Amino acid sequence: MEKGNMTTVKRIAITAQEHKKTELIEWSYFKREALAKHQLIATGTTADIIEGTVDVPVQKILSGAVGGYTQLATMIEEGKIDALIFFSDAMKDSFNNSDIRKLLELAISHNIIVCCNRTTADYVMDSILMNESYTPEGPAYIPASKKGALTAVAEDEIKLAV
Repeated sequence: MEKGNMTTVKRIAITAQEHKKTELIEWSYFKREALAKHQLIATGTTADIIEGTVDVPVQKILSGAVGGYTQLATMIEEGKIDALIFFSDAMKDSFNNSDIRKLLELAISHNIIVCCNRTTADYVMDSILMNESYTPEGPAYIPASKKGALTAVAEDEIKLAV
């Protein structure tokens, strides 16, 4: 995989599962100034929420549950996303959804920013690197399943790392 440069304006994909919409509203309003500096992409009603709280246009894609996660995964594969902010109900349940699992695995393997909770999203949005050009260093993660058979322990360790 080629390394991609991230410009000063990051392409940030945001999605939130149903029980995290209130948290998304609070967070996006709290981080509205930081978010407004970037190109925002969001699924379904998440896009409407972000547009309302941040007061900027958001590239709206399908709802997460009806193809939005797959659409985001494709955008990651095409190098069109620099960061993924995913407010999930529960990571354990998310890994049972094949579309969500693929989305997270692609984000990790393509070495983009991944935030799966509000605290991580706060730290990332406040990082000085968010407003500077950045070239990811080091090799992208290659899933062990691409290298050979995964052991049960290794697979669990990957899940915990996400």
